[in-house]
Amino acid sequence: MFNNKIGKIRLYDGTATPYYIEVPFDIGDFDGPLGEPLHDEKLIMHRGKADANMFYIKGSDEKIFEPVPCSFSAMMTHLTDSTYLLAFIQWLNGGSETINTLTMATTKGSSQRISVNTPSFADSNKKTCNLEVLWDGSGTDFGLKLCEVWIPDVRVTEEDEAVKLTLPGQCYGAISTLTAFTSGTDLTESQG
Repeated sequence: MFNNKIGKIRLYDGTATPYYIEVPFDIGDFDGPLGEPLHDEKLIMHRGKADANMFYIKGSDEKIFEPVPCSFSAMMTHLTDSTYLLAFIQWLNGGSETINTLTMATTKGSSQRISVNTPSFADSNKKTCNLEVLWDGSGTDFGLKLCEVWIPDVRVTEEDEAVKLTLPGQCYGAISTLTAFTSGTDLTESQG
């Protein structure tokens, strides 16, 4: 059985060997889709009459490329990791492209839905990352990979014992399952 006590979340940039941040002190409240949106089906009848000649057609592709909501929370700490997490979110929204001397790259346009690459944003300040969540199992681990996730805002909530960051995202790219994290370079580690 999987549970939130043995899960981890990582955010990846789009470089060839991606830079990632493993979210410290995530609260275990990840909420996201298990798959990509599907086409609507529209019933076609002759003059509104149900008979052997009626059939369905696929609706517009527009629904397929709409973003799918996802979210998770983390506790704010005095640790440097929280500073890097906030810098990463700021980068997604037009902030500095350099974090811990590393130059970040967006993942926008790097995945496909219905065999078509996702389009770039009209606003070049908006960047996306890939989000991976992985739960350890007694045999095979299970996780999700959400490509091209934009996290537009961070909500800060004061609680008695912690300051909580709520990170609501929009997934614009491919969504798949995984059994291990993508390899990469931890951007919180000392570089050079």
